[in-house]
Amino acid sequence: MIEKIGLQTFTIRNDIQTPQEIENSLRFYSSKGIKKFELARINFFKEDLNVLLKLKHELGLEYTASQITLKKIIKKFDFLIEFSNALDIKYLEVSVIPFIYFLQKQNGIIELSQKLNELGRKTKERGINLLFHHHNYELIKYNDKLSLDILMNNTDSNLVNFVCDTYWLARSGYNPSSFIQSRIDRVKGLHLRDNKFYYSFGKFNYTDTTIGDGTIDFESILNLDKLGNIDFYSIEQDTQNPREDILRSYSYLNELCEN
Repeated sequence: MIEKIGLQTFTIRNDIQTPQEIENSLRFYSSKGIKKFELARINFFKEDLNVLLKLKHELGLEYTASQITLKKIIKKFDFLIEFSNALDIKYLEVSVIPFIYFLQKQNGIIELSQKLNELGRKTKERGINLLFHHHNYELIKYNDKLSLDILMNNTDSNLVNFVCDTYWLARSGYNPSSFIQSRIDRVKGLHLRDNKFYYSFGKFNYTDTTIGDGTIDFESILNLDKLGNIDFYSIEQDTQNPREDILRSYSYLNELCEN
């Protein structure tokens, strides 16, 4: 199981702004046992492709998905398909709902569904699968229907599937394991991100934290792998000491996998 767990590079976005920084960072995490990477917040230039290809062959790294905004996917479509195929990346992943669709509420979600179906058809014709990654924006209700469910119900499962984020689920009041299990047929990837409460200025607030230091039951989440539908699990954090915290998170997850 631990071999399916990797790193979402949003977590190290400040350390991967150039090809040389990408190489240095991925070499470091590879030396600590992390061999899978979900790519985000890199420039997706030819120079990035070259260094990632070098590390793939030299270190045996695997790249599970490329997470990019919908606008950039459409704008750089041909290159991103080339980029993905060169690195054996199975998924292109829409990183966030475009704000214009969010503003239109339910009608916007349905319109986005149509756009994703069209894009998913194009990516599939080129050998790549399309995913959508949610935040809390898709975990609100319109007429008692969860917006993420509206998105799922109006997209073709042969063309579009999803990455669920444990932090945003917990922060929105859902049990991540139960939520994911009830929609498991549409979930191909998970962002493993813990959630904790803190008290400030007279009220409780939320933040993410190193995995194992928060409120989320990651043992039950990892047990979802027995259902056989999830292709990748990515550690994602937005903490003050990413390198130290990533290694602590990875160690905790490794212990869970061994038990």
